[in-house]
Amino acid sequence: MSATTTLALRYLLRRKTRAALTTTAIVFGVALVVAMGGMVPTLTASLTSSVLSSVEQVDASISTTTQAPFPADVLTRVRAMQGVKLASGRVQGMVSLPAKSAPQLNGKPIVSLQLVGLERDEVDPVRPVTVTEGKPVKELSADDVLVSETLRDGAKLKLGDALLVPSVAGSRTFHVAGFVSTRPGGIESVFVTLPAAQETLGLTAQLSQVDVRFSEGVDAPATRQALLTALGSGYLAEASRGNTQLIDQVMRAAMPMQAFGVLAMVMAGFIIFITFRTVVVERRRDLGLLRALGASQRTVLAMVTVEGLLLGVVGTVLGILVGIGMERLVISGLAPVWRSQVGLVLEPQPTALKTLLVAVVLGVGGSVLSCLAPARQASRVSPREAMRPSGGDARVPVSRVRLGVGIALGVLGVVGLITGVLAWQSVGALCFIVAVFLVGPSSIVPLTSVFRRGLDVVMAQEGKLAQGNVARQRHRSSITASVMTVALAIIVALAALTNSTIEGVVSQIDRTLGADFMVMPPTMMVGSGSVGASADLARSLSAVEGVDVATSLRMGASRSGTQNVSLVGIDPQAYLKVAAMDFEAGTPESVGQLAQPRTLIMNALWAKQTGAKLQDQVELLTPNGPVQYRVVGIGNDVLNYRVPSAYLSQASLQQDFQVDSDLLVFVDLKQGVSSQSVRAELEQRLEAWPGFILRGTSEWRDKMLDDGRKKLNAMYVLLVVLVVPALIALANTLGINVLERVREIGLLRAIGSTQRQVRRLVLAESLLLACVGALVGIGVGLWLGLITVRAMESFGLVATFRIPVSGIATTAVIALVFGALAAVLPARHASRLKIVSALRHE
Repeated sequence: MSATTTLALRYLLRRKTRAALTTTAIVFGVALVVAMGGMVPTLTASLTSSVLSSVEQVDASISTTTQAPFPADVLTRVRAMQGVKLASGRVQGMVSLPAKSAPQLNGKPIVSLQLVGLERDEVDPVRPVTVTEGKPVKELSADDVLVSETLRDGAKLKLGDALLVPSVAGSRTFHVAGFVSTRPGGIESVFVTLPAAQETLGLTAQLSQVDVRFSEGVDAPATRQALLTALGSGYLAEASRGNTQLIDQVMRAAMPMQAFGVLAMVMAGFIIFITFRTVVVERRRDLGLLRALGASQRTVLAMVTVEGLLLGVVGTVLGILVGIGMERLVISGLAPVWRSQVGLVLEPQPTALKTLLVAVVLGVGGSVLSCLAPARQASRVSPREAMRPSGGDARVPVSRVRLGVGIALGVLGVVGLITGVLAWQSVGALCFIVAVFLVGPSSIVPLTSVFRRGLDVVMAQEGKLAQGNVARQRHRSSITASVMTVALAIIVALAALTNSTIEGVVSQIDRTLGADFMVMPPTMMVGSGSVGASADLARSLSAVEGVDVATSLRMGASRSGTQNVSLVGIDPQAYLKVAAMDFEAGTPESVGQLAQPRTLIMNALWAKQTGAKLQDQVELLTPNGPVQYRVVGIGNDVLNYRVPSAYLSQASLQQDFQVDSDLLVFVDLKQGVSSQSVRAELEQRLEAWPGFILRGTSEWRDKMLDDGRKKLNAMYVLLVVLVVPALIALANTLGINVLERVREIGLLRAIGSTQRQVRRLVLAESLLLACVGALVGIGVGLWLGLITVRAMESFGLVATFRIPVSGIATTAVIALVFGALAAVLPARHASRLKIVSALRHE
């Protein structure tokens, strides 16, 4: 073992408390990265194991690029192609089950099922269904259904039991004719004959996909390409093809978790750097003593680096173990909700190698890099200077260049904010954040003096001493406060973003939805192929006495270039009677122009992405090839602002995209008619359509607002985790501060200070730093929130900046609570120091 390693080990073993505090920071940072990095693979595996089950038997799965249905004669063409041994066509779609008649699984109603139509006459299907009890597939009648063993056992189903399934004609009752072996993944699928599925889902003479098995010995990639060439543009022929739209939905839902993981990683790296910097700076006297005994600068630098490496390795190993435990704990708590709400089994997956590598780089590499800069600075201090009695860093002058640059950047930041231009505001925010760190040592003293006046009310003497200690250690104090600043700024920024989005959506509901009622599926799973309704539903609702107009929305999907586009089919004559749009280009009269062939209104998000303007031609991909549509307007409504969307007439949607079922119906009453008198009749009409529910527009608005507030509260709970690094930084700083002030604390005790006063002294210092971090963090967070909201607006998304009053209040409370918590252990340790031993401490 080298002398450098020996010195490093001896120091760590003699300074166990410091080593433990530093290792804790590393453990926490690594654990967050591992836990967050492990969640997304688990979610993805849960989904893909279901939607891609049995794909090992499929050489090619043919579907359209938009996942829209296609003509059934495609199956005939595929079977006739060279190299194709078997080909099976199927229809599948998600159906929302009525709560009153839905089967129970583990005590909870099944909110949706995947209805799959199978070809009954196939002798050798590509994806065979194994029937364990009841009729085989070839003997199924039009009203028979096969269900999984899991559904049989959970819902206590028996052969012959009825299962009510919503259909485009209202509803259809199937009878359980058999049970199939449960497939991995957990999406509950029920199997019926292909004609029954087509009739139920409104896909007569259409298919959702064709599964193909190739002849032995053929070149699979070349055969897939030949299939695509024969079928034409708009089709996919992939080796493994499942419900990719559902996969996309789950991955979009996982994006906030990935973003949270990135934030956690940033905070973890920051806390590791701050902790090592504080530890190395506090060892200035020890390092000076080594230099006086003959140690070279290189030796000192190497010793500190080895210490960082050792602590990094230990902290990383422990952090990985803790992170895996955190991931398993979260998954175990989430699994029941995931199962009931999404219909999937959630099982922990092995931690990905990529995640482990990131954790090692952060834990080990971050620890070594974090201690290099302060160690290099400490090694350059002369032995004589380093061994002088420590008086803190108050006498170390702040670089005038650093201060000048900080002030200049702060001014630029303010100017950028005032301009109102998003690009300048973004650059200004970056300048201001850098300025905060540069001017921190100079501003920490005046800021803490302001907050000290508040402390004087309850702990005047201790507050004065605490403020004096902050002034003596202004560099270290400013860095510690900056950790709190970063964490709280993130909370305020996200609170501002969430609050602004909620308010923006509610405001747009008030502006664009004029209908009295909305008829919709219980779960709007548009991207998952929710079964719609025929035009009979809207006609039935229109016939209710007191109803002025009932008009529907239809949903389809397409692609324009590489961009997925959601299609909304409306009735150009009736739409403006029940709704409106916020137009960026065009006027309300643009809606009437949709009656012309192949015209559309783009939503602002898609227009921003493409740069399209009025009268431009855009290409949309249909099952029969690409077609050109003319842009007659650019506008938003509240239902389709989040994804690239286009509004076109229902006639165009049916002609080019074969969509003729309604997914939502707006109902508006005649003037002076009471909604209560009509509601009962509307609900009675809907009894024949159990796949739809009636909601008042005001009720839906209030529900959207309530759901948004719940998400905001849930976000606060989640973001508290981001403040934990600040808590650790604060506790580390206070703990190390106590270790370095043992003699001073002993002196205070010798002249009569009580244990309670010493504890209050440490608490006061912690609260001062927390308050400074909160003040700056709130300001920076509001700035970042404003810029984020402006960026959303520039991309066409609905958001109007609102100051998050509750977010600011929550941030202030978190700062005070965490400031108090951080002081608990250091204050307890300081108050229990023995006077004689403390006075002898070196």
